[in-house]
Amino acid sequence: MAVIGAALLFTLLCGVKTYHSYSKTGLNRWLWGLLASMSLMLYVIGYGAAELRTQRIDNPILSKDMRSAVIVGEIEKLVILDGGKAKRVVLKNVTGEGIARPLRVRLKTYHFKGSDWRNGDVVEVKTKLRAPGGPVMPGGFDFRFKAKYDRISAVGYTMADAIIIRKAEAETS
Repeated sequence: MAVIGAALLFTLLCGVKTYHSYSKTGLNRWLWGLLASMSLMLYVIGYGAAELRTQRIDNPILSKDMRSAVIVGEIEKLVILDGGKAKRVVLKNVTGEGIARPLRVRLKTYHFKGSDWRNGDVVEVKTKLRAPGGPVMPGGFDFRFKAKYDRISAVGYTMADAIIIRKAEAETS
């Protein structure tokens, strides 16, 4: 917001200065000065908006691969794959050894047995985690870019059966 305020103040000062120049010389320089200052103001506002958006979605990306980590997190999204054999799970508020601050992690698993898994369950599971990968070939799909805007901090798979630590509270209608 400070950047936008500074841009507006700069435009106002440039407008006053160019109008003052017009009153002395009688030339149309004030119009060109006003257009130049407004163009600069719009540029600064656009840059500020882009910077603000980038800061708002900033999320930690896993810095190094974790070969074997026991993590605890809340199930945010659960998708059944391969006719029920596998599941894709997105966990939020993930903590564990070697994790500095809570992450959002996407896992593929064959270790969420049964059908009593629900969004909101807090689970503990042994996983292999890595940072989201970039494009495989030039101009290819960039999963790391998509993951940043989806706020996915790490991807991986499970290595052992998951344990429910706390069941989700039943929804009341």
